[in-house]
Amino acid sequence: MIGREVNKIVYSINKDLENNNDREKWIGRIFNSKKYGDFIVLGVHGLGYQNKKLYICKFINTGYETLSTGGNIKKQELKDCLFPTVYNIGKIGYIKNPQLHEQYERWIRMLQRCYDEEYHKIEVSYKDVVVDERWHRFDYFVDDVPKIKGYKELKQYNNINFEIDKDIFAVNNSNKIYTLEQCCFVPKEINNLFRRTPNTNTSGYMGVSYNKNINKYKVALGKKYLGVYKSAEEAFKIYCEYKYNILIKMLNKYDFLLPSIKIASLQKMKEYYIESLK
Repeated sequence: MIGREVNKIVYSINKDLENNNDREKWIGRIFNSKKYGDFIVLGVHGLGYQNKKLYICKFINTGYETLSTGGNIKKQELKDCLFPTVYNIGKIGYIKNPQLHEQYERWIRMLQRCYDEEYHKIEVSYKDVVVDERWHRFDYFVDDVPKIKGYKELKQYNNINFEIDKDIFAVNNSNKIYTLEQCCFVPKEINNLFRRTPNTNTSGYMGVSYNKNINKYKVALGKKYLGVYKSAEEAFKIYCEYKYNILIKMLNKYDFLLPSIKIASLQKMKEYYIESLK
């Protein structure tokens, strides 16, 4: 789902600014950048600081177009914003000063969960998760964010910490991709309830740990102690029921959420925990 070049900047050639030196020295010639490969100079666009000519440069591998002075062309200082610089897959695209954009950190964290090998050592459940190809580009992600379910609530209640979730609307826990159709914005408190069993949990069940001194299984949700039980399955059932009730309380707390998100959240909690024990 690549989509159209909605953010592409169209630079026009100004023939009136061209002279013989431009045609002999710059226009039509291929140059190399330090980090991003070869580019070709297409023509003169206009005048920049101190009336220095700005040349339209197009990177051969990606098609990214940018402006540069002759001095920067010589220094090989041009940057290709369609080159994958974020975890070797994310591309900035046609957005200036992306680090200042309100969605930048959210985009970075999403890519990190999917493509950072160091992160996978801690959160192994994300090893097989990917980001939709369209969202490899930050400018496309920015275009799509207002279309994500729950965006209106995110903007309206900006004092609440919202996160982007890919699982709530997934069927049979099968979603392994961040994409517009599957994602929604939910408060972090709710999103945390859907975290899966950590790799370090030797009992095999989230919230359940074995106590060899009493030969029983202890149950806890965060700092909340829920008792000890003879079997891991029994302990996990208590954990699930408690967590399900917490979700109901949270959905009442965040009563402004879309009905579709509330319904999907309850169904997903049953799918994750309750129904697996029947």
